Amino acid sequence: MTDEGLVYYVAVPLRGVAQPAVSAPPDAAQPAVSAPPDAARADVTAPTGDETTKGVFVSAVFVDEERNRISGDLRIQGLVTAAVIAAAALISWITAGRLLRPLRSVTETARTISEHDLSQRIPVENDDEVGELAETFNQMLDRLEQSFASQRSFIDDAGHELRTPITIVMGQLELMGESPEDREQTLAVVNDELARMARIVEDLLLLAKAEQPNFIALEATEVSELTAELFVKARTLGERTWTFDGTATGTADLDQQRLHQAALNLARNAVEHTDEGIEVGIGSEIVDGSLRLWVRDRGPGIAVEDQQRIFERFSRGRGARRRSDGAGLGLAIASAVASGHGGTVTLDSGIGLGSKFTIVIPLHPNVEPADVEPGDTEPGNTEPGNTEPGNTEPGDTEPGDTEAPELDRKGDDASHPHR
Repeated sequence: MTDEGLVYYVAVPLRGVAQPAVSAPPDAAQPAVSAPPDAARADVTAPTGDETTKGVFVSAVFVDEERNRISGDLRIQGLVTAAVIAAAALISWITAGRLLRPLRSVTETARTISEHDLSQRIPVENDDEVGELAETFNQMLDRLEQSFASQRSFIDDAGHELRTPITIVMGQLELMGESPEDREQTLAVVNDELARMARIVEDLLLLAKAEQPNFIALEATEVSELTAELFVKARTLGERTWTFDGTATGTADLDQQRLHQAALNLARNAVEHTDEGIEVGIGSEIVDGSLRLWVRDRGPGIAVEDQQRIFERFSRGRGARRRSDGAGLGLAIASAVASGHGGTVTLDSGIGLGSKFTIVIPLHPNVEPADVEPGDTEPGNTEPGNTEPGNTEPGDTEPGDTEAPELDRKGDDASHPHR
């Protein structure tokens, strides 16, 4: 037998054929041996070319040694495979833990968030997709916190505004005397406060409706007629020097009732913040496919730091008269109506320069909220009362140059206070 396990001479049956003993090859390195029948696998090859077979060539491999070698290879392969799987599992566990750490933070943060505490935020550690998710979640929390704060402020302000007239009514009823004069005076105060409460409730309902998709009902409207009617109604709000700044000509798709509400709120706001005899102007124009309807006054003006805040619900400027008929909802309503038309309300004002509120809406709106924030100052406007560059300044028109709408009351004209 050679070192490779090859046997050159056997004396056992191979493949069920009895063969005579064959002498070992003369160059065999090992002496002839015999093996058990099941100890080796052998192949017998008989030489060809002669009629008489003088011998056969036998090639055999011992099964036990081959089995041991294969078993060893399998054990090594199994150990290597197990080690690789274990290493891969460990690396995957560590990597998954690092990747899922922000997700666990999201879960833990979400569990700690409540209606009364929205200040929790998720730490953003990486710039990958999970980090982007955490950043988006934080932005959502910012919006929720702002929304909840606004809602709480709105409820508190609404409660305060409604509680004040109720307190006044209760106090007046408790102090009401027996004389007819006291009763008449008390009833007048009670009726006034109840009317104020009714206006507040009506304004709140209007703001609630502004969130609904059917808030605006568009119809073709003649702009000149709309402006003239608005001017006539505004003059009944107070004794001011009412000036008709002119009107645009053309047709626009708008909700005439809602737009009247918005514009009259602007006019009422101008009356409440000006004294008797102060000039208040109303006009309209069409510029670049948009209708611009404005109300301007020569009042004390609004500070820059207040120009965004006054469009919030129940908000008033620092110089506002605290005890006025309004509850600080007029500008919020005007902004909601303009937004419902796909437009906005702009403000051009300054201390001592008066104020100009302009409702800017497209002539043919798609009834989608505008992206422009209410209160944004229009480019090119530097003083209240100015219109677009190249247009005549409203207020410069002398009485008689621009004809005011006809009024039912005789003797009234556009450039004198309404009496």
